[in-house]
Amino acid sequence: MYKVLLADPLEEVGIKILEKECEVTKAFDIDKAGLLKVIEDYDAVLVRVNTPIDKEIIDKAKKLKVIGMPGAGLNHIDVEYAKKKNIKVYNVPGGNMDSVAELTFAHILALSRRIYAASKKVKEEGCWNKYLFMGNELSGKTIGIIGVGKIGLRVAEIARAFKMQVVAYDPYVTQDALPADIRLMTLDELFATADIITIHVPLTKETYHLISYDQIKKMKDGAYIVNMSRGGVLDEEAAYEALKNGKLAGVGCDVLEDEPPPEKPVKHIKLFDLDNFLITPHLGAWTVEAQNRVAEIIAQKMLEGLKNS
Repeated sequence: MYKVLLADPLEEVGIKILEKECEVTKAFDIDKAGLLKVIEDYDAVLVRVNTPIDKEIIDKAKKLKVIGMPGAGLNHIDVEYAKKKNIKVYNVPGGNMDSVAELTFAHILALSRRIYAASKKVKEEGCWNKYLFMGNELSGKTIGIIGVGKIGLRVAEIARAFKMQVVAYDPYVTQDALPADIRLMTLDELFATADIITIHVPLTKETYHLISYDQIKKMKDGAYIVNMSRGGVLDEEAAYEALKNGKLAGVGCDVLEDEPPPEKPVKHIKLFDLDNFLITPHLGAWTVEAQNRVAEIIAQKMLEGLKNS
């Protein structure tokens, strides 16, 4: 019987699939030191973004055949080294697209209608003054989508329902591959055109600080940025300065460049002082529907990978 280590939580539907043919160990609070002590006993391991799998762990994992990630991002796993060691790495890139796209628009609406600042003012000061919180409609605005994979395309679908114009940048996609009403353009053209920019790309050497001081300067005054990908794609210092000087009207992030484990407090970041900065703790895929869907898919992939090893 295969031995599977769950180093991070997985919904029960996925656990049950694995338990039919595997001995499953739950170690949701395990750290790197603990992982190094036990990993050599397991045929497969499941990890989320807060549990890195690096060269040291892979070298220790003599029996390891499969690594599973119940989500899209793989930047916390040394995928290339795992492949060299004949370890299969699985993720679920499309399983959370509705949840992430919906949260993208939750951020867009909260920023454009100044919902957070207004709610805070009412609750903390009893201030019932709508004149302080003039917002903007989405209808007729242009949304610029950076990364038109499954999530980016779903964002475009929702944007059309708001009667928005959609432009996009993705160096790996051609215009012919996109719906006719999504206009592909260069990154510089997108910065100059979009009223709202949303980010849906993996974190790589090429995308690190893709949105920096120089790029923000090219944007429209009063534009918005929403980052649903990885924290390092957006330069947080540049975002702070742009919000402070009024270049940007709002920034929403579901990610940080330095994300802490869930049990540890977030270090203070200057952006947190600003009412036009909205932060959520990596909630993009965190819905009942998405987690059940992803758990089922990743469990089946891991089981198939073990059987075919």
